[in-house]
Amino acid sequence: MKQGKEKEKAETAGVEAGTVRYLRIGERASAVKTFYKEDADKFALLTGDNNRLHTDQEFSERQWFGRPVVHGVLTASLLSTVMGTKMPGNGTILMSENLGL
Repeated sequence: MKQGKEKEKAETAGVEAGTVRYLRIGERASAVKTFYKEDADKFALLTGDNNRLHTDQEFSERQWFGRPVVHGVLTASLLSTVMGTKMPGNGTILMSENLGL
């Protein structure tokens, strides 16, 4: 009996106690972020993705979206934010992600 309770305690304790916190079906977490031109410009500088669709207002207005588009991978990085700060939290590293952009 004691083993079961200790296991349950370890599963919910998180990395602060040196254990693993397992996700549960139905658990949810989210992050909300407004991206600005400066964010896209910094991301383009950091990654080298200088596609004018992301950084040039006049150019992007003439394209299909009609305005600048935030880099898809920049928006996808919010998954890492959620996993590393909320669910499960500190100590978590996002090791794999499948994207469709």
